[in-house]
Amino acid sequence: MADSLFVDGLIENNIEKLIAVPKSDLHNHSTKGCSLKWVEEKTGQHFPKPPKKFNGLEGMQSWFTSNIKPFCSGYEGIVFRWEGAFAEAGRNNMQRL
Repeated sequence: MADSLFVDGLIENNIEKLIAVPKSDLHNHSTKGCSLKWVEEKTGQHFPKPPKKFNGLEGMQSWFTSNIKPFCSGYEGIVFRWEGAFAEAGRNNMQRL
């Protein structure tokens, strides 16, 4: 059932079907693993959309440092972003990290 649902989701480009399938996560971005929407909801801040394509890892880090990190830095910010990473894993139906 899950295999078929996953394949159907890929073929149909249906994110709801893909999310419904239990998964494991072999690679997680830890403190950068939460969604921008989640951070906005929890902080009450609105952030600029990231570019469609970053200029490598340095560009991604620069965008994060300039736009997100000022609102969730230090020890509390790390814990906050970990909470967001687990929330995103739950939203994506991750069964094992």
